[in-house]
Amino acid sequence: MMHPIYPPKDSRQLGIDKVEHLWYTIFGEENMPAKNPRVNIVLDPLLYAALGKMAERDGVSMSLEARDLIKEALEAKEDIYWDIVASDRGRTYSAKKSVSHKDLWPSNGHKP
Repeated sequence: MMHPIYPPKDSRQLGIDKVEHLWYTIFGEENMPAKNPRVNIVLDPLLYAALGKMAERDGVSMSLEARDLIKEALEAKEDIYWDIVASDRGRTYSAKKSVSHKDLWPSNGHKP
């Protein structure tokens, strides 16, 4: 029995004899019919099903759900990155070598 999430492997089961692919995105973003760039991803069946359930629960498309999850992951990774940078700077910080904000940005707003 076929998994209910995936379409049949043979397009003839859907009554489709021929599929025509239009490669309109091949020539760059300026020729794309959509406002935002697109990305194709390959998901295993369990991940696909989980994404579908989350999207249904949230009342959004799977694409929108995937986009939001990617945003959250990037924000989390960014937080981890900046935490590492801050820790490294904390270890190498020297009060003798530091420059005060006042010395760096005088009241006129121009660097000395």
